[in-house]
Amino acid sequence: MEESFLEHLIGMPVATKTFGIQTPSGLLLKLRHDMTRLHNARSSTGSRYAAIDCAISAVHLIDWLLQAVTQKRHVELTGKNKNEHGAISGFIEKQAVKLHGLETCRLLANTIKHRVLNKGDDESFKTSHSIIFEPPFHADAPETWNGEISPRSFIVHIDGRNEDIHALLDQLEREWRVFLAGEGFLDAELSKQEIDYERFVE
Repeated sequence: MEESFLEHLIGMPVATKTFGIQTPSGLLLKLRHDMTRLHNARSSTGSRYAAIDCAISAVHLIDWLLQAVTQKRHVELTGKNKNEHGAISGFIEKQAVKLHGLETCRLLANTIKHRVLNKGDDESFKTSHSIIFEPPFHADAPETWNGEISPRSFIVHIDGRNEDIHALLDQLEREWRVFLAGEGFLDAELSKQEIDYERFVE
């Protein structure tokens, strides 16, 4: 009898504080799983919750990476020594060209955690969502429509710039993958984990 994905994970020999996630690439795989939930969501609640989890995972990857690098590389990536205040902000600022959307994800993750930010709160930052009719809905012939309504989340800025969270996270996941590979943290086990995940997730 074929094992389930849950049984496959439970069979992992090493007990950890993080349910078996031990490396930056492992957390990247969690981000990919969160994104699958986001793209497959068929309710506004499911879409919003998945978007929150994606943002949190994307930001926490910074912590995991900085814990794994040397002191010298830490300074190069952040402009700060290890355990020095401001390393996360320094990383986001210095790597903005390579990792787009991290600041947006940081705002979302921190606002969800604290609700109101004491420092660096952006009053123009708002979130909302829209819906998509599949197939398209024609207002002049509503009785002919027979399809599904799906949520589409996006970040809304009062200055008029709307940022689609799906597109932002898709790009950021790809950029994190390239970035971690460049830093030597896409371990060989990740490909096997991805194959196993694709095998069991459906």
